[in-house]
Amino acid sequence: MKLILAALPSTLDFEVVQTDPNVKGNSAQGVTKPAVLECGATIMVPGFIDQGEKILVDIPNKAYMSRSK
Repeated sequence: MKLILAALPSTLDFEVVQTDPNVKGNSAQGVTKPAVLECGATIMVPGFIDQGEKILVDIPNKAYMSRSK
């Protein structure tokens, strides 16, 4: 039997393929909303994130980190 080890990156870029539209004022209030990523996962993102944006995701915590550059 062989043991195979793989080290995955702790952050990855994903495109948001579905989320509710941005509502004016959401960025100042810390509002979050669910977003479906291109990989099929759903995470909570800030209210100012729109469909089609690329975001950086913290993989171990399954959490939004920032917009991708």
